[in-house]
Amino acid sequence: MAEHKKVVEEIRIRQTWEDDWFHNKFLLAGVLILGFVAHILIPSQGRNIDDKIWESVFSSATCSTLALACVISLTIDMHMRTHISAAAQAGLWITHYVEKPFFEKKTEKELKGWETFLRTPCRGEKKCQGILTDARYRLTWPHLHILTWLIYTIYMTLLFKVWRKSDIDNRRLLLFGFVLTHIFLMVFSWIGHTFPSMFKSQTWLFSEDYHSDWGGLQYVALCFFLTAVNLIYLYWPPKKPKPSGGSQPKECL
Repeated sequence: MAEHKKVVEEIRIRQTWEDDWFHNKFLLAGVLILGFVAHILIPSQGRNIDDKIWESVFSSATCSTLALACVISLTIDMHMRTHISAAAQAGLWITHYVEKPFFEKKTEKELKGWETFLRTPCRGEKKCQGILTDARYRLTWPHLHILTWLIYTIYMTLLFKVWRKSDIDNRRLLLFGFVLTHIFLMVFSWIGHTFPSMFKSQTWLFSEDYHSDWGGLQYVALCFFLTAVNLIYLYWPPKKPKPSGGSQPKECL
């Protein structure tokens, strides 16, 4: 069947592109590490290398670079999720319009096509769920985005530290990177969890609810909540140091 071969080739191409984009993220991380090491190794007069490392890590330039890295990594993740979504939709077409009509004519009722097998629901029988319906197995899928979350975690950790000691001008630059990063995070949440209206996806891993649009909105709301919490922490006034105890010296007359 020509249409079947065309869809199979489409799935193969999408999976190849997904793998290529995943490799590109490691190239991004390698470039960042190489640039940081090169900056550290540049000789500077009168400065200890340990002090230089400390100043370079906790600096506005490093935070801005990590913010840009987060934006690029999230953009790559958008492309990856687009390819995953397209491959999944192609697999659904094979399931409903190729495998089911073909195998329904067979006498062996237990015989299933590959795409149908991957989507075996087996509700109430957790041991026989397919690779695309087993919630516990799908928890391992975020490994595709683990590098993005690692860069984001390092970025936010350094940002909280640098923000406290920065002046107004530096804070404007840091705030711009913060806003840009979280805008892309919300866009990724929408793109990664939204499908055409003819498809429905499982909103949460361990629930039986399927939606087409609401799933994306829920994840965007979670990103908005994360952004609000981070902003509150950034602008939360630092604790004032308590005065040390002990007696005060008397004034000399």
